[in-house]
Amino acid sequence: MFLKTKGYFVSNYYHLKSRYALRGSKKIIIGSSGIFQDGWFSTDLPEIDITSIDQCSRFWKKESKTAFFAEHVWEHLDQEDAIKGAQCCYYFLKNKGRIRVAVPDGNHPDESYIEYVRPGGTGAGADDHKSLFTVDTLTAIFQNAGFRVRPLEYWDSNGVFQKEGWQTKWGKVARSVNNDERNTLEKPYCYTSIIIDCHKD
Repeated sequence: MFLKTKGYFVSNYYHLKSRYALRGSKKIIIGSSGIFQDGWFSTDLPEIDITSIDQCSRFWKKESKTAFFAEHVWEHLDQEDAIKGAQCCYYFLKNKGRIRVAVPDGNHPDESYIEYVRPGGTGAGADDHKSLFTVDTLTAIFQNAGFRVRPLEYWDSNGVFQKEGWQTKWGKVARSVNNDERNTLEKPYCYTSIIIDCHKD
């Protein structure tokens, strides 16, 4: 009985500690799927629903966060929820804050890539994909929420890959040109993502 009681208090202690960290952390990973990065607090459904300002307000105050990071999350949202998610991030970010977003690239020229990532496609998790963005459609969602958007990596409408330098301190995107192991000297763009930084000025 003592061990069960002790276990309860230990479990409750770490739960409360986690809730405190969730409230106080300034840099939040959205939809982390168990991925952790130094200096960031990782979140997932159902505790954090980034499409709901009301739900997130249980933990966060308006304009209380410095940065959000979401790698391969927005493709799991339909158009309406994608807009709500962008608005929610804007609501909770401080002035001069930012969100880095990475999603599969609908302009990727490889048909097998598109088949892998499209809604209902053959890739892992694609059965839950609801959107396939291009840099223009993804940018528009965050611009309409009030952000100034800076694209970092993407295929343009002419089939040319575009890339700017970016720092991992604002979120390390694993599925990117430099970080994805599927990209080799023979196939340097085998797997890439649209990566954008969205600034709240």
